[in-house]
Amino acid sequence: MIHTLPTRISGVEILRSQATGTSSKEASAWFSAISQQFGGPRRERVVCTRAGQLTAPSYYRLGGTDRTLRCLSGEMVVVVIDTRHDSPTFAQWHSFLLSSDNARGLWIPAGVAVGWQTVSPRAQLAFSQRLCQGRSQQGWLRWDDPQLAIGWPSIPQDLLEQPATALDLEEIANPDLPCLAQVRRTKVPQAKCSVWYPAAAIRRTLHRQEKTRTQIQFAKVQVDASRTPLQLPNELSNAPGVVGARQPGAAAGITSRATSAMEPTTAKDVILVIGSSGQLGHDLCRYLRQLGTVVGACRDPEKHGLLPVPTFVDISRPASIRTAIRKVRPKLIVNATGLTNVDRAEKDPRIAQLVNAAAPAIMAEEAREVGAGMIHFCTDMVFDGSGERPWNERDRPNPLNQYGRTKLLGTEAIRASGVPHLILRTGWLYSTHGENYVKSIVDLCTYRSSITLASDHFGSPTSTDWLARTLTELLSSGTNDLVGWLAQFGGLYHLSNLGFASRVEVGDQIIATCKQLTLPVVLQKFHSAKQAELPTPTPCPLNCRLDSSAIAVKFGMTLPRWQAELNLQIAKLLDSSILPAQSVA
Repeated sequence: MIHTLPTRISGVEILRSQATGTSSKEASAWFSAISQQFGGPRRERVVCTRAGQLTAPSYYRLGGTDRTLRCLSGEMVVVVIDTRHDSPTFAQWHSFLLSSDNARGLWIPAGVAVGWQTVSPRAQLAFSQRLCQGRSQQGWLRWDDPQLAIGWPSIPQDLLEQPATALDLEEIANPDLPCLAQVRRTKVPQAKCSVWYPAAAIRRTLHRQEKTRTQIQFAKVQVDASRTPLQLPNELSNAPGVVGARQPGAAAGITSRATSAMEPTTAKDVILVIGSSGQLGHDLCRYLRQLGTVVGACRDPEKHGLLPVPTFVDISRPASIRTAIRKVRPKLIVNATGLTNVDRAEKDPRIAQLVNAAAPAIMAEEAREVGAGMIHFCTDMVFDGSGERPWNERDRPNPLNQYGRTKLLGTEAIRASGVPHLILRTGWLYSTHGENYVKSIVDLCTYRSSITLASDHFGSPTSTDWLARTLTELLSSGTNDLVGWLAQFGGLYHLSNLGFASRVEVGDQIIATCKQLTLPVVLQKFHSAKQAELPTPTPCPLNCRLDSSAIAVKFGMTLPRWQAELNLQIAKLLDSSILPAQSVA
């Protein structure tokens, strides 16, 4: 049985099935379930793609041809665009992340264009299309239409199935254009088969061909690397599994006087994200693609192959760090690594020293050698937790444990190196992937009757998705010279979501949000305890509040409250189409 969930694009539905796996047996079961539920004779095929390939958006105007698709292996971003003039969501687009892990598919009605881009090294897509007896007109949209500003993950390495007759939003928006009404059967040079193309579009194409004296290619188009990169979505939409959505022509970005529209990046703008498999590194890789070519470095790049260009690095081995940086020779090094397990850092101070202190120092040294800038993330645990006032950048650190001490050493090594840098001190990070306290509470509340949390431990819950998105927006004004931007605007800043809470208050917000999203919650209330009463062998600061006003004032930023961002991320985690209220208060 396939369950359907609505999305914000009218008629487009998310399909959820219990079937998982990548074998031909699972693919056949999926196709069989689709035929039984949606009926009609269907054409079925499995499409194999590789990293960076982009299939241009196509749609069927006549004949009622609906399509379904599901990712059998790998990971891909699927974009749908509404081209129906009578639809309330006409000319809007949404993007969905489909992977073999989430067992999620899409149902695309006639008149809605769909295209996709692979973000893993390899991917397989199960594609099913209803066969109709009448004549069905197929059309294409330009993948890089500036009015739509679709947020593709990266500039495509290969562009598939986009003919030169592809339309843009302005042409689609006018239903009286001949190109949407007149259809001729035309065999275009170098096409492998006869395709129905709009007559006016063909005349326009032939005119362009004669004017530019270039040859039209249909089977495969090599994309010019100098084309302006498109922007990723700015915020989570309220559709299940949605990566992003935008109105036509809308611009991405936080409210900031220092940011500007994305500029074309050059081939030299290579960004090395060290720790790309972690929860922060994962989100950084997704957003920093707007600024240049992202190389993700981790210990198992094949397992965590979410990038077009993965590479290996072991941050506990200095030689591995130096080799990775010298091989890539990036313009920007982003250190998203760290031994964040406080108890392990206390038990194994040698590893904590290598990962949290020595590794950042080596990165800064190598960055200076190759002429790169550096981004580094510090922790709120460098302070001793005294008092109740939020810590600012001028306060003197005084860490209580090995984790805080080693993170402070790494930060100070970067500041003393002289390399252009931006250090963001943050804390209480969580995401929709990886292991973190928010996901743990969401899971535990469905089967545990009681959970004990600290009532005297305060901090600023911060989403890694928001943190990565905000950093990208800050850097976007310096895409022509990232190193120069860091030299001028860099330094040490505190950056977290607005507001503070205890662990108990965060737990209450999580439970309230889960109930609003109809998650079957068994837990009724948290038990409060002092931090000293909990079975934690490592001393931790009680006051982890951070004052982020300095960076907000300098760059004109509007920081979201932690409750609002937490609700959005939980809705995304639970694949909910209903956005909860912002606070339990």
